[in-house]
Amino acid sequence: MAIHLDLNTVHKLVGDNIEINNKDGLSKIALKSLVPLVFDKDVGNVTAYYDNTLAKLILTMAGIDSVYLDNTDLRFVNNPRFIQYLAGLKANGGTEYLRVIEPSISPADFKSIIESASNKVVWLTPGTYILTYDTTGISGYSVITLPQNCIIVAFGAEIKFRYSNTNGNFTQRFVRINQKGCVIMGGTWWVDRANSAGGSDPLRTLFYVDNGADPLFYKCRIANSSGATGVALSGSGTFGLFIGCLFKPVQNNYTDWQFLSVENGASIDVPGCVFDGHSTEGNIRCSAGIVHSTQNIKTIIRCATFKHLAGGVKILFFDYGADLYYVHISDCDFVEMRNVWSGDLSPIMLWLFNTNRRLFDVTIENCKFEGGNSSSGQIGVPPYASYQYGLKNLVIRNCDFVASSAYGTAGYALYFPAYSEAPDTFDRKNEIAEISGCNIRGSYYYKPLNIHPDILANIGKFEVRIYS
Repeated sequence: MAIHLDLNTVHKLVGDNIEINNKDGLSKIALKSLVPLVFDKDVGNVTAYYDNTLAKLILTMAGIDSVYLDNTDLRFVNNPRFIQYLAGLKANGGTEYLRVIEPSISPADFKSIIESASNKVVWLTPGTYILTYDTTGISGYSVITLPQNCIIVAFGAEIKFRYSNTNGNFTQRFVRINQKGCVIMGGTWWVDRANSAGGSDPLRTLFYVDNGADPLFYKCRIANSSGATGVALSGSGTFGLFIGCLFKPVQNNYTDWQFLSVENGASIDVPGCVFDGHSTEGNIRCSAGIVHSTQNIKTIIRCATFKHLAGGVKILFFDYGADLYYVHISDCDFVEMRNVWSGDLSPIMLWLFNTNRRLFDVTIENCKFEGGNSSSGQIGVPPYASYQYGLKNLVIRNCDFVASSAYGTAGYALYFPAYSEAPDTFDRKNEIAEISGCNIRGSYYYKPLNIHPDILANIGKFEVRIYS
């Protein structure tokens, strides 16, 4: 091995600074004080020397900041920056802002990293994460809680939660979001009940959002299981923005559950989302796409697709002590719809539970409906007398209705048969302000329209075209 010293750079050798020796067949060169060792290459000047003060090997490269190496990091001297372990980026003071984790991580470490990631990014590298937690004795609390401004990037990752539960207590929330600024990007998130143990129904909610949190879900797949909710949002000021997400099961044991539940003053926006009740294993359908039971908040459901569902959007209004204002459903497709487990669900259902309040200003426009259940309408109230009253200023505009799909035929296109309940102190009359620009096609199980004559006589604008 040859060592080349360019004497145009190192003009002389001084014994106190450079020592070249050969002991036991090994060639060594020792550098002291700041005297450089120069690598004379075509790529440019690369200089190495040992700094006694820093106790570091210093490298200088043409056009690049000086750096030094030790056993843990690569540091830029002129303007300090850190790159460490290929698992995180650090600030000058050493605070780590990017955590990179891999599918082999333990459930305990996964929880620890996520819960300590306030104002940080956690990157889940592609692969399958199997995370099993003991939920025995956990009732109404969360297994994992996201901190403020936590950003999780999970494209290409499948996050499969499993549980062990010996006493059957319900775990209401698997992942809780109760802080501002949380973002979840990518990933398939679901609860693997088939490979979990214990409890008849120990998991109720995959993501629980409350306390005025405002998470963004971007291009995620939410794929929950039977008897549970994918994402539940609750409380005044709580808001969820779901952009381009796919809500679709991966197992076929998921009847009687919903993808999104919105209640107690929370609100959502779902542009570009798909709610698909079919799993990859078969054609069993889940209960509903969105279940909305809230009040005093604006709710926007737009540019979404609902298919293979027992129900698309269910607006459930209980007596929370306040009227419900402003629900706007627009530019949505409800296709290949059918109910398979009960007889009361519809693509859009306005479901009022014996309330002494009213549901004001519901607008449904520019939507398409295909198929449904033979007991119900594609838009309307459920076929139960006690659930039919309190609508005011309902507008249905520019919608297309098709009676049948490959999965079922609707009983009606529009179903508002009830006008008033038994006399009491509250006016429960259903009032429709407008039905206009609507087209109805095909052979319905009963007939295209079932609207009470008194409701029909008081519609401000009625323009419906019915085609055989």
